[in-house]
Amino acid sequence: MHIMFAVTFFLFVALAETLRHGVFGLNPSEISGMTTAVLMGASVLLLRGDVVSLLRQPKESLYGEPTLKWSWGRSVLGLFLAPLLLVGPILYGVSLIQINFRDFGTAFLTQSTVVQALYMAFAYELFFRETALKAFGGAVSVGVLASSLAYFTMFLPHGFAEAMIAVGCGLFFMSLRLIGMNILLVALVSAANTLFWSQLMTIGVTGETQMTYAAYFLGYAGLVSLVLYYLFGQREREFVYA
Repeated sequence: MHIMFAVTFFLFVALAETLRHGVFGLNPSEISGMTTAVLMGASVLLLRGDVVSLLRQPKESLYGEPTLKWSWGRSVLGLFLAPLLLVGPILYGVSLIQINFRDFGTAFLTQSTVVQALYMAFAYELFFRETALKAFGGAVSVGVLASSLAYFTMFLPHGFAEAMIAVGCGLFFMSLRLIGMNILLVALVSAANTLFWSQLMTIGVTGETQMTYAAYFLGYAGLVSLVLYYLFGQREREFVYA
């Protein structure tokens, strides 16, 4: 299964780079829509019968590993913990006095921006989180590493700093999934995070300061992710008598 995941990602990157270099003359929005659709379709094909577990709470182990189960109760816990991803960046921006709020009088959170954010978030979370966990089964640490490397590779064309920030976000979203949050709700959190930083608030970092911020954010997100998994992660002993 892990080989299928790797091959699928390789083919996806090849397609994305081909489209990005203008081989078929598509505009950026068309490229984004097509690649996102391909990623979502690949996720469904790899998850196969486990797609039903996205909505139905699994009663037994998922992907051969009991700690990968999710529940509605833990999903609510994840929603309460989700704002932690914003704390570090906001504190960084406050310390530099570089936080900028957008004017609410402009076209804020239009239907198209919300739909696009949700569309991309669902595809990314299904493939880079849920499908990666299934691909590596009981080897959760390997699955997290593979997910992070794949996510980094995907965002690398946008710049090294952008890729580091993406990995930080990915680690946090993966930690929410690993503590038992439903992946579709994780996708909602991911979409909300995207809309927050693209439509509501920005941090004025450019050039060398962007790399500094990216390193800070990756470190912060990685630390918070580890703490969340240590404190709230499901342990196998919880399922011994299930």
